[in-house]
Amino acid sequence: MFKKHSDRDQILIKRFREFDEARKYIEDISAYDTETVLSAVDYMITHQEYYYLLKNLYRQILEGKLPRNVYEYALMNMKVCPRRQEEKEIYLKILSTHKDVYTQPLVEFLKSCCSYLKEFNISLLKNDDPYIRAAGVDILTHCSDEEVKTAIKELAWREENPAVAEKIINYLKIYGEKDDKPLLEHIGERFPQLRELVIEAAEGI
Repeated sequence: MFKKHSDRDQILIKRFREFDEARKYIEDISAYDTETVLSAVDYMITHQEYYYLLKNLYRQILEGKLPRNVYEYALMNMKVCPRRQEEKEIYLKILSTHKDVYTQPLVEFLKSCCSYLKEFNISLLKNDDPYIRAAGVDILTHCSDEEVKTAIKELAWREENPAVAEKIINYLKIYGEKDDKPLLEHIGERFPQLRELVIEAAEGI
């Protein structure tokens, strides 16, 4: 399970006393040694400069310059779940890259923040991109309630992508009830290649 906050010694935070001292290490991460960059990341997190940090991480993802270890460190050590609109827009942009090396750590982060970002996570189910819908189902599996169940079941009736359908089957395998068997049958008819998974899920509810 993704651990959102580590117990890493925070001594490095003291290296920077002002924003302008730390910012250059965030704006060009690959140009500096890892220890100094992590210190700058610590500064941004401690001072809740989440949007600034996230937008620079995203830009360097697009540039192909962001080391995964720095990216994962930043996500794991955020003491809160950034949830302003501009921050949620960056999450969506990262998911839209389809770069698993960056999207999967973000999915794990969003799972850890699921209750705080539930509305945003549910909105992923309505995205036109099946990659993002699949991520949404995956995330919501970790914070299911009646609102989430309703949203995922509504998606299940209309879903046309097999990768998303497989995520839904896995969800129903955990949270499905007897009256969901017609829904599973519908999925099995629409996606014959997933028939065995459907049968397995139906037998467990």
